[in-house]
Amino acid sequence: MAVIFLLYASIVIAGLLSIIKNSDIFNYLFKIISILLESIFSISEYLQGNSSDVIIITSLPYLNFDLFTEFKILIYAIFTVSLIFFLKFISDLFSLKRMTHLILSMLFQVTLSFIFFSETIPVILLVAVIMTILFYFIPLGSGRYFSLIEYGSFLESAYKPVSLNFNIYKFILRAILPMAPFALFFKILIPQVTVYLVILIYIAILLFIFMNTYKDKFEGNLRKIVVFSLIIIITISQQKFEGNVIGFILSILAIFFSFERLLSSFKDLKKEIQDNSLLYIIEKKKDDLDWLVENKLNFSIQRNGDFSESLLLKQIIIHFYLDEKDDLLILTKKYSESYGSNIRFVEQIKYFALYSTKNIKEKYKYLSRIFEMEKSEVELQQIYIEYSWVIFYETEEYDKIIQLLNEISYILSDEDKFILYYSLMRTGKEKYAQNLKNEINNFEQIEHEINMKKQFF
Repeated sequence: MAVIFLLYASIVIAGLLSIIKNSDIFNYLFKIISILLESIFSISEYLQGNSSDVIIITSLPYLNFDLFTEFKILIYAIFTVSLIFFLKFISDLFSLKRMTHLILSMLFQVTLSFIFFSETIPVILLVAVIMTILFYFIPLGSGRYFSLIEYGSFLESAYKPVSLNFNIYKFILRAILPMAPFALFFKILIPQVTVYLVILIYIAILLFIFMNTYKDKFEGNLRKIVVFSLIIIITISQQKFEGNVIGFILSILAIFFSFERLLSSFKDLKKEIQDNSLLYIIEKKKDDLDWLVENKLNFSIQRNGDFSESLLLKQIIIHFYLDEKDDLLILTKKYSESYGSNIRFVEQIKYFALYSTKNIKEKYKYLSRIFEMEKSEVELQQIYIEYSWVIFYETEEYDKIIQLLNEISYILSDEDKFILYYSLMRTGKEKYAQNLKNEINNFEQIEHEINMKKQFF
């Protein structure tokens, strides 16, 4: 799985390198800005009395516009989306396993990359060499690669990006127009400065502002990761060693310091995930008694304080795992009175803390009410399994069992897979049921035990 994700990353890098290297629009815009600033510098020289002529360049550079080259990434995206739907249809038609579907997707994706991006082969070869070295020091099966995927899931649950409302007029007003007075100021302050140096300094300032104007630390670290990754990619793609030793050394330094800042941003992002991701606490800290006790707040004393939603949810989880039901009731009540976006998650916690020992009819009633609520940002996956078993014994709504267990199919035990198999058979989906049966160990024994239990309900 980790290898597949790294291969995906190499394809994306190959595409970025190809776009940066071959795009005429990027170079065209850069030349227009250079012409504009050269004209401003000429006016500045004239006003300062350093020149008797004002040179205004009115001819624009020629743009050899190739629709396929410039919009290659768009065409590539259209083909990719079409491929996803096509493979989904094939997978459903022939009942392919998820891993087979994923491998087929990768093969077709690599083929598309070869067609669209000329840099694909060298980049993949480079990634293959790096991966070989990496696997030597960090072998497959060590859990480190799967940990990367896990943290991606934790980040997704913790960080909710705000909707991007890009306004072209505000962008021109705030980012483009200030370039002229900025360039004029630099020319007056340092007459020897070149146009290209001014552009580089101005872009660097814009990037600095972009990296340091964020609403939370998640967004800040993600912005830094994007910027430093682009700096590394652009520096590598533009590097041409033609005897310029100083330029080559400077490029190495730029890549080195960008890597250093990139790793630092990843570490900060990891710490932010560990501190704020509810999913991380649920999956990684539920058995860490020292951490739970250290981070627990005594709500029997601090009942009247005002707390943020994230803190309340964090404390609800901690008190649940510590089995402190009195404080848990205080917390859940306080959350219900103050917030509502994650009320379904809070009710799931209450179910396992207070209702899991009730009779099956009461369980069904409570769980049905929970699943009528709007989904929360984070959920206890075990609640889907619990509800499926209750339905299996109480109401035999097999379509609902299939729907519930398909959402968490990757964590099902053999017993859970059996009731999914049983539900598929009872709803006429024999083909899918037989594929699932092959994944169940000791099928006959499990079938006998569950049928015996079912007789008591």
